[in-house]
Amino acid sequence: MVDLSAGTAAVSGADIAKSLRPGFADQAQQKAVTEIGRLIDEGEAAVGSGESDAAKEQRILQIHQQLQSLLPPPSDGEFEDSGETALLLTADPKTGYQAAAEAFGSAPPGSSTQGVGDWFSHAINGAKDAVRVLSYTVMKARAGDIGRAGLGPLLAALHGRAPAVRVHLIGHSFGARLVSFALSGIRAPAASPIASLVLVQGAFSHWSFAHAQDNPFGSPGALNTFADRVHGPLVATFTVFDWAVGVWYPKASFLAQQDTEAVVAGRWGGMGADGYQAVSPSENREMTASGGMDYGFTAGTFYRVNAAQVINKTDGQPFAGAHSDIRKPAVAELAVGAAAAHG
Repeated sequence: MVDLSAGTAAVSGADIAKSLRPGFADQAQQKAVTEIGRLIDEGEAAVGSGESDAAKEQRILQIHQQLQSLLPPPSDGEFEDSGETALLLTADPKTGYQAAAEAFGSAPPGSSTQGVGDWFSHAINGAKDAVRVLSYTVMKARAGDIGRAGLGPLLAALHGRAPAVRVHLIGHSFGARLVSFALSGIRAPAASPIASLVLVQGAFSHWSFAHAQDNPFGSPGALNTFADRVHGPLVATFTVFDWAVGVWYPKASFLAQQDTEAVVAGRWGGMGADGYQAVSPSENREMTASGGMDYGFTAGTFYRVNAAQVINKTDGQPFAGAHSDIRKPAVAELAVGAAAAHG
């Protein structure tokens, strides 16, 4: 695990609100985003002041209430991809936000439990981290909804009109979640035109396709029964240089890791960190930069492709690392190889 800081401490509330507002079309939600930014900046101005702890706690509570107003509704049966909601739904934001600042690197280790430093300063920084967690929680939820209710039915309709057409799905980051959840929007394998699925550094749970056995949640993943909508291989890349998925994705679920079942390693891991988990049949592959790879893909098999030799450029990306370092010939070759192996 890379020891990094998310860098949120240096960002103002106004900057956070400005970047987040375009993601919400509803005016009431945009107003809530603006209010969160204002409350954060006012809170930072109050750090070190003579304001009472009660008044400071009220500031944190106001931020949390606005943040919760923007939280998307929970999705039934998608427990493996909802770890970060423990922070967003906490009944104790004072403690939770301090712990967030510690987890994301803007507060000293142990400060949330040992009272190290100014608790309010840590909590305000943690509020910024909570907004970041909210942002990708919203994006992740939208990706699943659009895939399930939009792309999936569209592909099924296409198959009905042109049954000879084969579709090869490729998705990066949240786009990987979108194309994956499109499978759940197709009523049966015979109604699916999907010939291959390639997930490039997927920003969603690596348990999404899992069977109940070896799954720390004790039940099948949300997409377990939909893999047969793909008539060819199911491929997922991963790399240790993807800090967005490998470092920050699981850290966002730090409060959920306090529950007794969360002792299982990788409970909140992401697809781009180590690929499909608890799936069968499955095989491992390794991507190289030399080109000309013959992956030997076959239909109906899950493939975990270690792309660390190719997806590895972290320069200038202190938060995401190599998460988007995917414009490489080897990545294109991978997609072509998957497409050529359709059933």
